[in-house]
Amino acid sequence: MPIDTTRDEGAVRTFIWGSCVSRDTFGFLPERFQLTTYVARQSLISAGNDASAIRSKLTPLSSAFQQRMVRGDLAGDLYRRIDAVGDEIDLMLIDLVDERSGVVDFGNGTYATKLSEFWGAGGREASKSARLLPFGTDEHFTLWRDGAQRLMSALRDKDLVDRAVVLRADWASRFDTGETLAVPTWMMQPTEANPAYGPYFEELSSMGLRICAIPAELALTSEAHKWGPSPFHYQDAAYEYFSEAIRSSVNLDDSSPRDRHR
Repeated sequence: MPIDTTRDEGAVRTFIWGSCVSRDTFGFLPERFQLTTYVARQSLISAGNDASAIRSKLTPLSSAFQQRMVRGDLAGDLYRRIDAVGDEIDLMLIDLVDERSGVVDFGNGTYATKLSEFWGAGGREASKSARLLPFGTDEHFTLWRDGAQRLMSALRDKDLVDRAVVLRADWASRFDTGETLAVPTWMMQPTEANPAYGPYFEELSSMGLRICAIPAELALTSEAHKWGPSPFHYQDAAYEYFSEAIRSSVNLDDSSPRDRHR
């Protein structure tokens, strides 16, 4: 569905950099929240680094959304997107789920986020001579921390630090019915992912970003989720918690949200 960029009076214009966690949460926010920009499948390591030369080795994807995200990741376009609309943004939602598979290092400061969309477009073959930097390793975290500093600089330039909310949820290992979720063996397991994410969230918090975490008892998946059960597809109660916390934490009850900060 195309993003509506027309401005309704009193609308809370929202920028998402993240994944389905932020995008699904957005669906639980009141109607006056308006999604203007959605940047997904892009690690903070690849953001700001142009690996567009790799595109010639890839094949088109059937999904227009996935195709745009792969191109955006290779172009490292996060900061250009922030710069383009940052002066008009009232709320920025951030989550780190798309960091989960690490990045591919093509050398000379060029990276691609290693996710299924990139792999499905021919990224596996294109990466044969490149290095994989797995999520959670010291090298990945060091590069990611540098990227986090670039992000903070971009947010400060657009007066977005106080309007940013980082969503944190443990990966689910159980359903809301109490049954155990069978996580594919090729995927990082929740018992690995949850401690691995800790230093990344702590880094963003230490830099001054607001972290909104759901209670562990809400971090459950559901058969009813529109995208199906997954460690990062949650029950409705989790998104409702995030929605309420977002509205409370940024105090967006005025009719002119952006003007409130001036």
